[in-house]
Amino acid sequence: MIITIAPDSFKSYLTSIQATNIISLALKANNRKNTIYPLPLSDGGEGSLEVFCHYNQCKIHSKKSTDPLGNKLSYPYAICSPKNIGFIESAKVIGYELIPQPLDSPQIASSFGLGKALKDLFDDYPHLTWYLALGGTATIDGGKDALSGLGLDLQNSKGEKPKLGGGTLADLDSIGPKSKIVDLSKHKVKLVCDVKNPLLGSNGATRIYGPQKGVRARDIEMFEAGFINLAEVLKKSIGSFVDQPSYGAAGGIPATFNNLFNWPLIDGSNFFASISQLENKIKDSDLVITGEGRLDSQTFNGKLVDKVIRAAGKHKSRILIVAGTASNDLPKLPPEIEIELLRPPGSKLPQNKVQVKEELLTKIANKFNL
Repeated sequence: MIITIAPDSFKSYLTSIQATNIISLALKANNRKNTIYPLPLSDGGEGSLEVFCHYNQCKIHSKKSTDPLGNKLSYPYAICSPKNIGFIESAKVIGYELIPQPLDSPQIASSFGLGKALKDLFDDYPHLTWYLALGGTATIDGGKDALSGLGLDLQNSKGEKPKLGGGTLADLDSIGPKSKIVDLSKHKVKLVCDVKNPLLGSNGATRIYGPQKGVRARDIEMFEAGFINLAEVLKKSIGSFVDQPSYGAAGGIPATFNNLFNWPLIDGSNFFASISQLENKIKDSDLVITGEGRLDSQTFNGKLVDKVIRAAGKHKSRILIVAGTASNDLPKLPPEIEIELLRPPGSKLPQNKVQVKEELLTKIANKFNL
């Protein structure tokens, strides 16, 4: 049997590479005659850096910056000299998993550290093309503070520098100077986005991802008002603003970076499917195993697992989705797709990461009668 193993990360529990290795181990123990293609994947969220380096000749370096709460940290980045490219993962600098959860005051979570990281990398490697993975962040500030970290001057309606965090986004009045915006736009940066949601509206960053980042129901409209104002400020700065798919990734950062600097958007699932040669590996597979930490309605709305399912479906491969748990609103799936959960829908995974690894190994072993 030819089996392709192509999971996303299991959030903070398992990287994509770890999940791939555990599933491979179980399958090899079952039948060493199986041909197994380990194909760790990402969509631009947590674990993107490791997956990118898995498929490229990279050297990992580290620098200093600050996390979403302003605490000092060291973050990794990759340089691929043969291709003259670099890779940085936003979740390594301003990620959700870097700070205590749940965050009681999501309005103070700041993207400043990401802007500072980019500024330092631009200074040290001005001629590289940078891939910036945007997903898994704790921030909901539209990249406002990242602009400050990049060296831009932001002012509120009183002519003062706004405080850090998304809570002051509604009072942002201006971004400048234009000469600095032009200078930054000369850097070659590609924005690898993990979701396709727009910035605004019922399917936008606030309403879909705000609750995951600690936004209470009573504060949804406050954050939405901040994004509406951001759109107006961007329009004033460059002459127009048209909301687009993926602008809602990483707390709205792509909306700001794409508009101000014209840095192009890349669909994260497509990007990693391409560098991993997903389609080529899947075409002869009898079974494709994919998965992530938690399945929900967004999983099957163009995210990575959905990408794998669609690719496998083209070649009539049997599909197995393995996940930690799931929401109670999953869509009905066709019969050729099986789902195996470590925990029942609506439940949470244990905090013990070793326990999650053991449960995944046991689940796969039992599934294939080891």
